Amino acid sequence: VPREEPFLRRVAANGGWWLAERFALLGLTLVTSVVIVRALGPTHYGELSYVLALVGLLAPLAQFGVSGLVARALLEKPGDDAAVLRAALLLRLAGCAVAFGIGLAWWAVFETRPAQRWVVLVLLAAQFATSLQVAEFWFQVQFKAAALVPWRTGVAVLAALLKMAVAVTTHDPIHVAGVFAIEYLLSGGASLLALRRASGAWLQPARSPEWVRWFAARSPWLLASGIAEVIYLRIDIVLLERLRGVEEAGIYAVAARLSEVWYMVPVALMGAVFPALWSRRSDGPAYQRGLQGSLDALFAVALALAVFLQFAGRPLVHLLFGTAFSASTPVLQIHVWAGIFIF
Repeated sequence: VPREEPFLRRVAANGGWWLAERFALLGLTLVTSVVIVRALGPTHYGELSYVLALVGLLAPLAQFGVSGLVARALLEKPGDDAAVLRAALLLRLAGCAVAFGIGLAWWAVFETRPAQRWVVLVLLAAQFATSLQVAEFWFQVQFKAAALVPWRTGVAVLAALLKMAVAVTTHDPIHVAGVFAIEYLLSGGASLLALRRASGAWLQPARSPEWVRWFAARSPWLLASGIAEVIYLRIDIVLLERLRGVEEAGIYAVAARLSEVWYMVPVALMGAVFPALWSRRSDGPAYQRGLQGSLDALFAVALALAVFLQFAGRPLVHLLFGTAFSASTPVLQIHVWAGIFIF
């Protein structure tokens, strides 16, 4: 037990950094969303939501199913960090190229207003920079969240200020979407610089046959589940825009945003807990207790949020977004219950 105490303190401190970052981003995202929604109104916010949802549908291809495997690979072969990260980066860049190609085809063939929605291609091009975020998993397994979180939080704050400023001054959803592309670039650059400072090495793509085969053997199911998940989360806004117009999409998107903004909580919690669970994988009962405890906590949080928004949804929507979005309340009261299963 005495030998485990320093390890548990490291886990708690490292997890505290990740959770603090996620909760800070949660508040920042909520404030940013309120300002943008109020500045754009239902129609323009629907336009912005459609563009972001369309790009979001291609995000799993850009991740290529490897993101969920990087931490495991680093834990299995702790002395092979550079080769793991380089192979993962190479595969993610390949995924970004596939996503860009599909997005370009959609834009050329199906977009009814390509001149107004050129920003879709800009966002897909900027998505290449998000490949550098594979560095995050190195910080997770090394318990060095403190070396990355300030960089990413600084980028998030800067991007949020830019989004709000552009929304308030231009009232143009395309210009606001352009700021999201800038955020992708800044976030990738922050991950790259943080890794350089912490490890002394630059992250660059490289062909490592052993690890490329390792990822290729395990990523297809994760890629498939990622595609299924993002279709579930994003196809509704795309369909609404196509079938009912941007205003209906904007009304719906506000409810979805208020419901989905909490989804970063389980990601942060499990990202923080995973290294500790992995270290106890040889002790079956201890591993099961840790996993069950994590799932119980996630369920309790999701249920509490669902009950709260069921009763407080109407005044909350009115307070945050105004009467123009009052029709979002019934959607929110249904949509929020999906959070239990997502968590």
